[in-house]
Amino acid sequence: MIQRIATALAVMALACASGAAAQPTAPAKDLSGRWAKTPSGGDMAAAYPDRAMREGVGGKATLSCKVTTDGLLAECVVASSTPDGYGFDQAAMLLSQGFQMQTPVPARYAEPDARATIPIVFQAPPGQSMRRGVLKGFGDGTIVLTRLKDGETPEGPVARCGEARCSVGMVVWAERPAGPDAVAILDRAGRTDGLTLADCDIAKDGRLTTCDYRGVDDPKAKAAAAEAVSRMRAAPQTREGSPTAGAHVQIPFQWDWLIAGMKPAD
Repeated sequence: MIQRIATALAVMALACASGAAAQPTAPAKDLSGRWAKTPSGGDMAAAYPDRAMREGVGGKATLSCKVTTDGLLAECVVASSTPDGYGFDQAAMLLSQGFQMQTPVPARYAEPDARATIPIVFQAPPGQSMRRGVLKGFGDGTIVLTRLKDGETPEGPVARCGEARCSVGMVVWAERPAGPDAVAILDRAGRTDGLTLADCDIAKDGRLTTCDYRGVDDPKAKAAAAEAVSRMRAAPQTREGSPTAGAHVQIPFQWDWLIAGMKPAD
């Protein structure tokens, strides 16, 4: 099984509900004014690392990327990230797909070793909390990590997964508990808050295997998460079109968010 990466990446999509008003800094001087597209405030909020948001910590990461003739960023690496241990490096990599330079791209970026430098600042507003989210079904907010072959360069973002490099995508569920069955599982969890994480690999048929569970120390919550996972099957491809067989997922069961989305008040 692929070594686990930071929880922040796995729950990236959950952070959308926080409304964090983080913004990228202006690009380096040689790129100033040449962006056709940059990540939106929603994109920044979605990528904001979980631990940093919960602790109200801001940070900065600088990307070094090649620029394609279409103005897109490619082969990005994190040149620097601070503070350490909060996942701002991974968040910046996720945001790299949201940048596009105006065309025609300056000729200097056609040079073999030419790279653009993009600093991104994450600023957590005081008093913001992530505990405002809504999940409408089991498996919402799940990231897919697919191990890359040596020399392989995907179009989308890349993250470290142990000693390897992995492409990052969003899972599409072919099957998962829904309706009254899903609500019954939620009731059996007996939780009104807390987070249970399911770390699983995806088999060839889309079923989830070799799962580990962590988070709240609650046997009923773990059993409910395992029951939901046993009835989930990933589609053959991610939302971005990458194959899912052999990939790794980390499924967040944020119990209060699931209650808000699956058992709305009358």
